[in-house]
Amino acid sequence: MKIVRNKLLIIVLLCALSFEVSNNVYASESKRIINGNQEKSNVLLWSDEFNEEKINDNYWNVLGKKDMDYGYGSTLPFWLYDSNLCQAKDGCLTIKTQILWDNNQNCVKRERNSVTSSKIISKNLIEYKYGRIDIRAKLAKGQSIWSMCYLLGNSKYGWPYCGEIKFWDYLIDDNPQLFQTAVSKEFYSLRRDENAWKSKVQNVTTQFHLYSVEWSENSIKCYVDNKLTGCYERNFHSNKEIDKAYEGWPFDSPFYFVMECRPKWIIDGDNGKKGWTKISESDDISIYEDSMDIDYIRIYSLNKEKQTAKSINKKPEKGKIKSVKRIRKNHILVKFKKLKNAKKYHIQYAVNKKFKKAKIKTTKKLMYTIKKISKDKTYYIRVRGVNGTKKGTWSKVKKIKSKK
Repeated sequence: MKIVRNKLLIIVLLCALSFEVSNNVYASESKRIINGNQEKSNVLLWSDEFNEEKINDNYWNVLGKKDMDYGYGSTLPFWLYDSNLCQAKDGCLTIKTQILWDNNQNCVKRERNSVTSSKIISKNLIEYKYGRIDIRAKLAKGQSIWSMCYLLGNSKYGWPYCGEIKFWDYLIDDNPQLFQTAVSKEFYSLRRDENAWKSKVQNVTTQFHLYSVEWSENSIKCYVDNKLTGCYERNFHSNKEIDKAYEGWPFDSPFYFVMECRPKWIIDGDNGKKGWTKISESDDISIYEDSMDIDYIRIYSLNKEKQTAKSINKKPEKGKIKSVKRIRKNHILVKFKKLKNAKKYHIQYAVNKKFKKAKIKTTKKLMYTIKKISKDKTYYIRVRGVNGTKKGTWSKVKKIKSKK
């Protein structure tokens, strides 16, 4: 009896050990973190060329109905994910979206799946930290379609604390523009045209273009067709104490890919179908479709020495003061113009022309109130723009005398 018990114990231990080993193998194989910090630059570390007739499930999760979330910016309660709309075919990843139209040229809004789209992510499969990544893509052209590709931090913090790096954000509206940016708690706006880099690249819906990100320990740089569109630096922040914290620089941990193509809103009538392709028609409903195509995704190494290269942020233009006036007895209000490439502004003031013992104040607004000035003194004031480590030229000096 004792021998039987010992044998059973050995079997149980072997099973447990086997289960633990298999779990560890599965965990290491199912999640791959690619670190682009290498001794040599431009070494290909990972790629997906989408040459197979099937999406590689070791790399990607395709969202379906059970994964439904309304997503940022959605105004469509009748919209649903459909995993069948994301396909690998003819050497491309095609991310589709579809919409149902009735005979009155209106979107069918009575059903949950009147608008369907696809979304693909690499969370817990392929994640990425530092290096250069190239994505060759052609974006959707249908009215109101939002083409997006970005990296999100796999963090316990929600957006924007987790960090985001946009390869492209392209919405077909009255004034389509391509945006790229890096997002942190300190550096983001709900307005797409603030703290984002616009690209003037043409034909993004009819031709393939190369969208790239160089991500190092000190900066994030975005490119279109190898032309720099913007740079976000680690030392951008006004508060150096949060340099490594999730509020200001959440870019020291692995990020995962998100790619999506869907309508942001619906416009009824013929204008709403502009750019879409009709793929089927019945007596009372027609189905229209459009897509975003990905040719390849490639991740390359980035040499550490090159990561510390001199910043290529653009220098702000020369400062321009609009007005300087006294408010109350001992306050001066300074207003100035918005400067190209400026992320914040320095206001310098002193009681002598040579600005000896001058004080400098920093603001992101286009005005600043100098408080508690001395009585019966002439103050000299000037302003300049700041973009990371780049500082613009000081404005012309304005002077104003305080009250006695």
